[in-house]
Amino acid sequence: MNDVTRKLTDAERTRFFELKDTIRENLTACFDVGAALLEIRNEKLYRQDFDTFEEFCQETYRIGRSSAYRLIEASEVRAELSPEQAAK
Repeated sequence: MNDVTRKLTDAERTRFFELKDTIRENLTACFDVGAALLEIRNEKLYRQDFDTFEEFCQETYRIGRSSAYRLIEASEVRAELSPEQAAK
């Protein structure tokens, strides 16, 4: 690949920086969501309105069991790998 094909247009460069900002601003969001779901599940905070955690996730956020558990697992892995980040 030569330099001509590697260069970004002005529009591409602008979009690239916008996307990088989006990632930087929201990178921890999935971990925060996972931690919140973990606490809701573990403490059964859904129990007043829902019979199961899965029902709560589906009806409230339209996410299935596997998606909810993936978010929870990501937050748990982050906590194990970086306890100081998990405490924030």
